[in-house]
Amino acid sequence: MGVMCFQVPRREQLGANAAERAYMAGMEGIPWPSRARWTDQGLEIDREVDDSGNLYVPWNVNGYGEITLCTTSLMQRTRPYALDVELARGTLNRVRNQIALWEPAGLQVTAEVVELVHDAGQHFQRAATGQHDPEQAGTVATQSIHSAVRAIEVLMDLYSHQVLQLRHDRNSQLQTVFASNLLNAPVAADRTQLLADTFNAAVVPLSWAHVEETQGHWKWDLYDQQFDWCLQHGLKAMAGPLVQLAEENLPHWVYLWEDDFENLASYILGFVEAATRRFVGQVTIWNCVARMNTTRALSLSEEQNLNLTVRAVECMRSVDPRTPLIVSFDQPWAEYVARQGQDLTPLYFADWLVRAELGLTGFGLEMNLGYWPRGSSGRDMLEVSQQLDRWGALGLPLVIFLTVPSDRTPDPLAAEGIQPVPGPAAHSPSPATQQQIVRQLIPLLLSKQCVHGIVWNQLDDSQTHIFPHGGLFDSRGEAKPVCETLREIRAEHLV
Repeated sequence: MGVMCFQVPRREQLGANAAERAYMAGMEGIPWPSRARWTDQGLEIDREVDDSGNLYVPWNVNGYGEITLCTTSLMQRTRPYALDVELARGTLNRVRNQIALWEPAGLQVTAEVVELVHDAGQHFQRAATGQHDPEQAGTVATQSIHSAVRAIEVLMDLYSHQVLQLRHDRNSQLQTVFASNLLNAPVAADRTQLLADTFNAAVVPLSWAHVEETQGHWKWDLYDQQFDWCLQHGLKAMAGPLVQLAEENLPHWVYLWEDDFENLASYILGFVEAATRRFVGQVTIWNCVARMNTTRALSLSEEQNLNLTVRAVECMRSVDPRTPLIVSFDQPWAEYVARQGQDLTPLYFADWLVRAELGLTGFGLEMNLGYWPRGSSGRDMLEVSQQLDRWGALGLPLVIFLTVPSDRTPDPLAAEGIQPVPGPAAHSPSPATQQQIVRQLIPLLLSKQCVHGIVWNQLDDSQTHIFPHGGLFDSRGEAKPVCETLREIRAEHLV
């Protein structure tokens, strides 16, 4: 077992519950089982390995709020590391390495980026060589981090703009699926025009809990209406996920079969077959299975989760062999692995499915950014880009499901145990921060050729939902500012 310690002279720079959310990972970014705790020396990380690795930790960056930053690869040693200095080193290293990859490929890097990277480097040199004075070293390390994060922000805007311009040179408007989840309610008439102007598709959720609330009694009326609504307004229809073993998606009666896997599987597959037969021909993309990498509502093993995923895909393919079909994963950074010690991380799970040749045509990634737990800590756009590239290497198209909070106050209609990550007062979740993240994130997603679909995962905060304040409409049913940003992106880039 390896133990590493990090001195943190300014604990206020760390994000909320930092010891619970910090983890170490190898070069692929996949977390190792580990535990973090506070000691007299600082933040101590216990690991099951003693290899060199990167520490990931939520950090409050001046002017940006909380971002999960990482160090470079650090070797095992007994002498503590200075966390702020190592985060400065890691952030500067990431942006320098990315520029070195993109510039030879044709990216035009502006003088502003060059100057910011130079400034970050100068401050880092002072921090690294001045560690005899931890307070002063921390001050200049903080300045280095700020300049490097600003450089990342500008660099990623340049990347998105320049790559999108190249894509538009070939196609005036992109064919990317752009959708919102309709949730389990009819679409209000006064929202129809806004949704039709903003999106070219919609997600009909097909929740098993809604369809078969009582065993053997099927209620399809709501979803028939939603499919009809999509057809009337010229929107493509994505459907599912059909299999999602979360409390909000399971009929209550199914828990009677929790300890009888074969009977449980037969009921689940029965629903998959029935839904596929009913709506085949109306669906543009099936989302067959979701969140199987993190499901906890039923006490199934990882092997059983994998088995059920394979059988659900095979069942759907037996009824509908042609329509594109995806399996989706949440928490793609797999932070939960550090505490739960699972063998199948999302990427490994997906890679196994590709090798099984089941007829999958893509994968979904849920990026519920700024939530903890059951979500992902905030990331800079370079980290998002690199995560997409890792998944793109699997060779299948991606559909990205997004949620970003617009508030951090209690949300009585949200699922229990999920909270927006708090940040400094000026950067706590708000309609403005939600809008700003979307303004940067969606152009980046559209610039990636592997991304074939983008879905806003939650329509309305006034209905029962999962993620607090993650909707496009607030608890009073009024459209949030993010709706206008999404509409502008659709008009500029998409059919």
